[in-house]
Amino acid sequence: MTDHYIFGYGSLVDEQQLEVYLDQNEIKEEVIQFCRLRKYKRTWNVAMANSENLPGYKYYIDKETGERPDVFVTYLNIKKDDTCSIFGVLFKVNVNVLEQLDLRERNYERVDVTDCVEVPINGKAWAYIGLKEAKQRFEYGLKHDKAVIALDYLNLVEKAFLTHGNDCLEDYRMTTDTPNIPKRDLKRIKIKDGHS
Repeated sequence: MTDHYIFGYGSLVDEQQLEVYLDQNEIKEEVIQFCRLRKYKRTWNVAMANSENLPGYKYYIDKETGERPDVFVTYLNIKKDDTCSIFGVLFKVNVNVLEQLDLRERNYERVDVTDCVEVPINGKAWAYIGLKEAKQRFEYGLKHDKAVIALDYLNLVEKAFLTHGNDCLEDYRMTTDTPNIPKRDLKRIKIKDGHS
């Protein structure tokens, strides 16, 4: 049976977030490794349309006004870049968790990056890379001045890298293309069965 690993390059770099996402009280050292992914660079170019209701998903409201803005909330992605490598975490998952992550990462597809992981593993390494339609949503939002980054998400990502030291945070900033788009103070609302 093949072992499966996920390379996390954003919020999942924080072990506390991993514990939440993997539903584990303690992440053991043999499950997670801090390493580099070669030939990739981070970029902010995946978006969701905040005006759409998708069962079991989410939307955002403005923390100050409580209104639901008609924006395209933008997330981290990775793209091929032969001149770059990025820090992240590699963590082992079972098939059930892999299926849960596939459902959770609805703006992304799982791609085999085994050959680009710098540490030896006995199995397959996967990363979630933005779907074409998710990148198109970002481009549409950018073109119409509606693309935004949720401040809480940005802070979560930067805090995740900072937990591994200032050098890791600086490396994240150096290996991430960030578009010149507004940061908004938004609150995430979970949708359950088509209702918030």
